Amino acid sequence: MRLLPGLTGLLVLAGSASADLTGMYFAPIDNGEPDYVTYRAYARFDSYVDQIGAYAGLEGRPLFFSTDAPAGIYNVDVHENGHLNDLPFGNGSYIDIDTWLTIGQVGGFEGFPEFSPDFLGVPGGENVQVLVDGLTDFSHEDSAVFFPGPARPVHTWGDNEVPIDVALAQFTVAAPAPGEELYMEFGAVIQWMNGDGDVFQDYHTAIVPAPGALALLGMAGLRGRRRR
Repeated sequence: MRLLPGLTGLLVLAGSASADLTGMYFAPIDNGEPDYVTYRAYARFDSYVDQIGAYAGLEGRPLFFSTDAPAGIYNVDVHENGHLNDLPFGNGSYIDIDTWLTIGQVGGFEGFPEFSPDFLGVPGGENVQVLVDGLTDFSHEDSAVFFPGPARPVHTWGDNEVPIDVALAQFTVAAPAPGEELYMEFGAVIQWMNGDGDVFQDYHTAIVPAPGALALLGMAGLRGRRRR
């Protein structure tokens, strides 16, 4: 299973949604910087025999990100390939505060993701400034991040216990002022395969605050008002 450049018709649904991919969520990351907050997006699987190959935006189901942080995302510009830090290189101290996209791998030099041509609408976008400082949103139906080569078992990034969380992205923004709530949302079509070899496309989103927190705060309409 592999997503090739040029997305139209390449993600072919070979089955209906399954409980093995149970959703996507944001987890806060301790970045060591009081002036910034960092959230990492994970896809959660409940079977260690599942495999994940790609996530993307397709027609009507975009790869998107949005935040109401006034200064947008923060990106540590320490790499030769500019602001698109697709994978934190090595195990530097910036990993937990950087903004980046990946597909499972966090740290180390193995398992770099690949990107569709002109990723996020930027010519040569897999290698140039895409996740630039100050970016508050993107939404694209023809961009994809995929694992190089065959799909990889999800337990590569965990163990043989369930649930297993596969990292997809990380976003850092300025910490909200006291008493204010941060909004952040990330969504994608995730292409994965179960132990029987059936390939699925499931569209999931992660949101901050979590939906339960929105209800408790009486902010259930926030997502609809702020989604771009």
